[in-house]
Amino acid sequence: MVAGAPVNEILVARMARKNLLLCLMAVFFIGNTVSVFSGSYYQLIGARFLTGLPHGAFFGVASLVAASLVTPESVAGR
Repeated sequence: MVAGAPVNEILVARMARKNLLLCLMAVFFIGNTVSVFSGSYYQLIGARFLTGLPHGAFFGVASLVAASLVTPESVAGR
């Protein structure tokens, strides 16, 4: 998560938020699917690392999308 968030943000900064969330969720899905079918411990660790890469970027973008869906009065901190 720590390694993936900054790299993902730099690589996909100009991507539309909806498409970005879908792509990050697809990487998360693929990593979990590989984890289920892993045949060794090292393959499992690699798949879990792959699954953790999109987490930081996903939650950052998802927070922005969630804040944009509500009225300005409902956003925390205002």
